[in-house]
Amino acid sequence: MIFQHGDLNKHYLERINHLKNKARELNKLVSNYFVSEPLLSIFLYLSYFFLLQLFEVELGNLLSLFFLLSFLVFIFYFVFLYRAFSTFKNSITRQVSSKNLKGIDSEKFPAVAKMVYDISNKMEIEKKINIYVSNQNSYLPSIEEYSREVYLILPKNFLLLVRKFPKRAESLLAHEFGHVLQEDTETWKKIVFFLNFKIKKKTLIDFINALYYLIFIIGLFFLPWQGALFLFASVYRNYRTSKQISEMMKYRSTSEELADTAAIIYSDGYKLCESILHYVRDDALERVHPLKNQRRSWIIRTMKRWDIPINLT
Repeated sequence: MIFQHGDLNKHYLERINHLKNKARELNKLVSNYFVSEPLLSIFLYLSYFFLLQLFEVELGNLLSLFFLLSFLVFIFYFVFLYRAFSTFKNSITRQVSSKNLKGIDSEKFPAVAKMVYDISNKMEIEKKINIYVSNQNSYLPSIEEYSREVYLILPKNFLLLVRKFPKRAESLLAHEFGHVLQEDTETWKKIVFFLNFKIKKKTLIDFINALYYLIFIIGLFFLPWQGALFLFASVYRNYRTSKQISEMMKYRSTSEELADTAAIIYSDGYKLCESILHYVRDDALERVHPLKNQRRSWIIRTMKRWDIPINLT
């Protein structure tokens, strides 16, 4: 690889290896969630129905109806999640077929094609790169990777950016290709979806889970302290969810920091700061993306730490 800053390069490679290991851990965590949660839910539902018949609990029919409805809600969400995950790989194909994405015309946009070629060669991305143009008004490129093929999606405003502010455009590309070097594009897409689902549906999920844990325990022990059991079940589910979100947010911060480091090494860190200031919106993945001022401060600190000149021109 061709690096501009040797000491930072060594630090970057060390952290990349750590990030790859963390990515594998979180990939496993997310995958296991969609196996363990439905199995646990089914086990508890079957156990509860068994207890209803065994102990002839009063209001058993009413509770059975509630559990049937809540069980159907859970099945709906898990089927929805499974379908969404299973179609990730086909998302590019669907967007191309619906004409939301078009393959770039290298003859029409030679500067764009050359910039992508130059920065990918500089970073030694030894994978096939498929370039598409989207109709979005954003300036920010995005990148996905499946089966060692890279799919680079360039919004139409990015094409203007290449012509007007090529250094800014180059820094944004270096950031995206940094995610390819880190091998975290597919992992993070899964995690973003997982986090958004957990955050948006957290109240409903916790409520249903807490209720069926509560009634399962009450049905098993016939104890009078229902309130304490409900609190325990609710706190446990909230703790588990919060822990998962915390782990993934730490990973996300590290992922963004390293991708920004790649832009510092292979491009211009200060131009990346300018791009973040002008083109990144804090509400664009509000809860699962570092704030732009945090990213800019981190980039400047990194450049100062490694004695990298800050070019203000």
